Amino acid sequence: MLTKYLNLLKNEYSEQRAFDHVTNISLHHRIQASPGHRAAAKYCEGIFRQSGLKTEILSYAGDGKTEYFKYLMPQEWVASKGILEIVQPTPEVIANFENVPISLIQRSIATDPLGTEAELIILDKGDEESNYLDLDFTNKFVLTSGNYDYIREWAIKRGALAIITDRIVELPPIRHRYDMGDALTYTSFWWYGDEQKCFGFVLSPKTGDKLRRLAQDGVVKLKATIDAKFYNGEIEVVNALIPGKSKQEVVLVAHLCHPKPSANDNASGCGVLLETARTLKFLIDSKKLCQPKRSIRFLLLPEMSGSYAFLANNESTIPNMVAALNLDMVGQKQSLCHSPLIAEMPPHAIGHFAGDLLKEALNTVAAEVSNLAGTAKYALFMHTVTPFSGGSDHYIFSDPTIGVGTPMLIQWPDKYYHTSQDTIDKVDPKMLKRVGTIAALYSYYCATAKKSDVLWLAEAMYQNYVSAIATYLKQQFSKASLLAENSDWQKVMDLKDYSIKHLKYLQDIKIEQFKSLAKFNENLYDIIHEYSNKTTALTSFKIKESTNLFEGLFTKNEIAINSFYTTACENNFTKEAKTIIAKRLSRGPISLRGKLTNLSAATLSEYRHLKKLYAKDFSKLTYLMYWMDGKRNLAEIITKIKHETNQFNAEPAIFMVKMLVELGLVEV
Repeated sequence: MLTKYLNLLKNEYSEQRAFDHVTNISLHHRIQASPGHRAAAKYCEGIFRQSGLKTEILSYAGDGKTEYFKYLMPQEWVASKGILEIVQPTPEVIANFENVPISLIQRSIATDPLGTEAELIILDKGDEESNYLDLDFTNKFVLTSGNYDYIREWAIKRGALAIITDRIVELPPIRHRYDMGDALTYTSFWWYGDEQKCFGFVLSPKTGDKLRRLAQDGVVKLKATIDAKFYNGEIEVVNALIPGKSKQEVVLVAHLCHPKPSANDNASGCGVLLETARTLKFLIDSKKLCQPKRSIRFLLLPEMSGSYAFLANNESTIPNMVAALNLDMVGQKQSLCHSPLIAEMPPHAIGHFAGDLLKEALNTVAAEVSNLAGTAKYALFMHTVTPFSGGSDHYIFSDPTIGVGTPMLIQWPDKYYHTSQDTIDKVDPKMLKRVGTIAALYSYYCATAKKSDVLWLAEAMYQNYVSAIATYLKQQFSKASLLAENSDWQKVMDLKDYSIKHLKYLQDIKIEQFKSLAKFNENLYDIIHEYSNKTTALTSFKIKESTNLFEGLFTKNEIAINSFYTTACENNFTKEAKTIIAKRLSRGPISLRGKLTNLSAATLSEYRHLKKLYAKDFSKLTYLMYWMDGKRNLAEIITKIKHETNQFNAEPAIFMVKMLVELGLVEV
């Protein structure tokens, strides 16, 4: 189905144009709510207009007070100078914002115009305040390689003037502190109201270690000079449209923000979409492609804040969005960055066809070359498909309260992610073209699909389901066979029962995904009904087949299966979870940014304690929010999250709900 458009799009799409756009965007210091972001937005607006698209820049409050769907908009900030220099023992400039903008912690406050001089103290015993009770922080600069923002909370209260960080977030096995010695990490303060603001600088690991050596030999004094200011301003969303024949639309989104240069994150996504828009518009205007039934909207915006602002101010448009696609970090040279191209699926809670469609678009573009016999085609680049993880604008669109199924294309992990070394030499024009072609195939299909096209997609979705459950059962039976070899028969029984429950869960999710095809408004009840029934029949067959396989292990080993049974392990937390039915009080994902300070001291202390014990569970707050609908009890939600992510415990889930209630974001 998609192959009929492939050559047309590939022949028109210019990898050089896309690369030039990435280069030009990366020249701007694109901090959210700043003049640099505004300049980049104006550049993108001009390119969309040159390509013939109806384009506008939408401006929303950037005042540190306005909330959209309970998400606080940042106050506008600008810096023109930021210098950190060693005064003692030997004078030397070690950071200069004008040369390397990332060397200043973004959203730092200004110093005295003549500069601020202070002694340096080294924090080398971890992040906890209790490790430094013997240190005097008054009027000192603090150097840390740890969690700078957590340290800021207590160090500034104890009189420190500034935070200096040389932290490198390691991404094993591709990124370690020792092989990023000259890199500076993108670091920003996010102010939410009543905090005591401060300033700070970012150093490379080499420079940070140099300061540590100097401090071992005696007193180190530094001088900081910063010219920066906060004021009530705006954030910008570039909104461009290829009009269709109906009110429906498909949305392509990429975040425009981040410090200079941030070439792959995410000048690459914006550059790709600028050229994708030109390609589609040209082919439509030249009659090589038909005018779409549904519009194709392009949104370039500050990450997260722009999506919240646009959706909150265009709620009447949301029901018309058939699907969306997020592009974030999509231009990496894989030989340098070690980053496979990933198609990340939407969350299960939304039940949407978009993930399957993106898989098909990726596979279509990945069929680049064939073997000598011509019997197989394959890619010349690394790529894969992964479940939902979040962390970018797709997690907002895909929230069930918004309801726009949005997968993401991303290259991850990236050795140079969020560092000063994310530069244009790490960008591969050929990868930009691949991703642009995928985005064009995906969006044009959504914009033009009629009933026969949807039938093709439904069959692809079904075949993907067939493959997925076959792979799942193969893995489960392999685990069961190993357990049987060790005579751990109770675990074999538990695995059998869980596998059957998981198949039923996957069936329900797939049926919801088939139901989402109705968004095309093409009288698709018969297709949805047919494939829902096929899915149910296949699942029933696989449950019987897998039951026989599992039970066959007992029979072959002459083990009495009736001697083993599954008992639900129900502790007090699980019992309590059954009594809790939670409902969110606003649309969109709940962001805790700036809200934790509103908790009572006792709740905040418990939050920090439990987060250490259940770090993986707390990372799944998004999944928990997605399933909250005022109908399911918390125990049911926990079960669903376990099926989607393999792990979720009742104790942290109960605490998170109670915490959200205390913050006024959820009611029970």
